[in-house]
Amino acid sequence: QTFDQLESGTLEDIGSYLTSVLSPSDFEYLTIGGESAIFSGKDGGREEVVKAIYPQESQGPSREFFIWLKIWNSNRNVVTEPYECALSNAVVYFIQEKMEGNLLSLAEKEIRAKPFPVSSLVDIMLKMSRCVEAVHSSGVVHYDIKLPNFLYSRQPPAGTNGKNGEVSVKITDFGASNFLKGLSNGSTILYKSPEVFIKDKGGYSSDVFSLGISFWH
Repeated sequence: QTFDQLESGTLEDIGSYLTSVLSPSDFEYLTIGGESAIFSGKDGGREEVVKAIYPQESQGPSREFFIWLKIWNSNRNVVTEPYECALSNAVVYFIQEKMEGNLLSLAEKEIRAKPFPVSSLVDIMLKMSRCVEAVHSSGVVHYDIKLPNFLYSRQPPAGTNGKNGEVSVKITDFGASNFLKGLSNGSTILYKSPEVFIKDKGGYSSDVFSLGISFWH
């Protein structure tokens, strides 16, 4: 019921942060998954994304948010910026920067739909690789590398207001992540490496496998 209310914009008590900056008309429902729902909103003039994690799935805000902060503090150019973490009525809310979209939507709308320069595609793939490298340099295995977890935005050419500039890429969603010796906290089947299938545990190479599937995708 809580998430039905949140999706329809009628929930009143959704944490001090959300009630202080968002009214029902500010909500834009983006997507819903097996463990969380994603909404966009505004804090003043700043657009941001709210990830609400189902109570039964939440292990408290500490693990995912700690891993996220650890990576972001060392690699701010390739990780989405975390703004705040809130807990209300057993629901955990992560508030982060909003980007233009994810690479799955970019692939569906542009890369597959019309001729896309090979040089631009290779550039995006290199930036995805740097994102994964940044996660690993912090001693973390992401465990859910896939196109929807790479976000992008365009940097308009100097002196213009357009959106056709260079594509910047950042990685997000550390809900399945763990430190190198830890178990996976869930992965997406299409991208999952064989060793994670077998024993729910892998290493940096597991992410590289998933990155290769993302490239193919």
